[in-house]
Amino acid sequence: MQEFTKLLFDSGVTLTAGTDANNPWVVPGESLHTELQLMVDAGIKPRDAITIATKNGADLLGLSDQIGTIEAGKRADLVLLKDNPYADIRATRDILWVMQNGHLTGQ
Repeated sequence: MQEFTKLLFDSGVTLTAGTDANNPWVVPGESLHTELQLMVDAGIKPRDAITIATKNGADLLGLSDQIGTIEAGKRADLVLLKDNPYADIRATRDILWVMQNGHLTGQ
């Protein structure tokens, strides 16, 4: 599956992330971190894996004017990470704080 995912990516197919299904073997939230790691393990750069999980989903849902990237006028649900996920995708698991619907929470 990882080889196929990398082949699709290299061929220019727009990929999205989304393992948070109503499935007893998929844990919402945690499964996204695992999916990002699997993409990187397949040879996709961390920066591209993060784009797959954010911008691409918004684009394909027709919501890119509201979400998917950090820009003025968009809804800002954000996480602050302890380390740089572009250097190591596992950094997405070490969340310092979350901003959701304009409210800041500690982790």
